[in-house]
Amino acid sequence: MKSSAAPAVRLVKMLIAIRDLRKTFGEMTLAMKAGFFFLLTLLVAAPFSSGGIMPGGALRIQMLCFASAAAAVLANRTTTPLPRVTILAILGITAVGVFQLLPLPPELLSEISPMSVAVYRETNEILQLFNRPALTPRISIAPRDTLRAILFVLSYLSAFVAGILLIRTRVQRTVVIGVLLGNCVVHVIYAARFQADQERIHSTFANPNHFAGYLELG
Repeated sequence: MKSSAAPAVRLVKMLIAIRDLRKTFGEMTLAMKAGFFFLLTLLVAAPFSSGGIMPGGALRIQMLCFASAAAAVLANRTTTPLPRVTILAILGITAVGVFQLLPLPPELLSEISPMSVAVYRETNEILQLFNRPALTPRISIAPRDTLRAILFVLSYLSAFVAGILLIRTRVQRTVVIGVLLGNCVVHVIYAARFQADQERIHSTFANPNHFAGYLELG
């Protein structure tokens, strides 16, 4: 009796879930729908281009994070509680990165980071031999990498805030988790099919460790 009723019960539950899904998305504003779409696209697109470590992949991840956060903030004009301590901590990390990019007087820089002073002095001496303009001393000896790190931290914060503001109902959480788990399964199937001859599969990621980290999210 139970076995014959089980398919009917599953069908009813599926119909109820579809009804709740349509109702939830029907009640969402255009900005909320856009932000939710950007979040789902981020989950699907993040593993591509070697797991986002390539320039194009990193830019795509950052744009999706910023777009989802912008749409979320636009859609939630009322006061929504946010974890202020966490947000301030992340902004503090960002501020440290920005400070490392600021041009500083040699006297102050030598007190804060003598190694940076030595690196810029030696680099400028080499550049002078080729009549190239001197670099402005600052704490960071790799300003482009520091800037990339700042943008990534801000993108993580944007995705974090967007998730809080946009994933607020059980249906929305179910959809996000379903997309994440479904994407993990697709990548596992792809890797097992086309990378079976390799010692450690990595799917579209740069190495197996990155792939394992993504699967851990699921």
